[in-house]
Amino acid sequence: MVTFIVRRLIAAVFLLIVVSIVIFAIFFWLPRLGGQTTYGLAAPHDLLAKYDLAKAQVDVHAKCAPGMRRCRIEIASDQAMTTNLKQFPGDGARQTTAGLPAGTWWIRAAHVRAAELSSYTGPIAVIVK
Repeated sequence: MVTFIVRRLIAAVFLLIVVSIVIFAIFFWLPRLGGQTTYGLAAPHDLLAKYDLAKAQVDVHAKCAPGMRRCRIEIASDQAMTTNLKQFPGDGARQTTAGLPAGTWWIRAAHVRAAELSSYTGPIAVIVK
């Protein structure tokens, strides 16, 4: 009777280990084989913006994280990024926009890859004259 119980306990532990490995394979190994990454996108390292008075335009340069090339840059008239929020056309790390009214404008950037979007950088101010 004791050997029967011991064999059943050993079989239950073995089955638990097998089921755990199968579940781990389904949720970790298979997505990795399909190309899914297990880490999120990094935000751009730095964001530089300046107003060129001669050309009357704002020049923005986002310093990308290693391996990243595409960047979404947004500009708004308030620091909370809610009023007059505009997205720069395109997805390059260096972009230019003109025709902004005078005042303080706030700019932020995030990396883009397919349907993924990294966290945004903190907004930086640029004064348009």
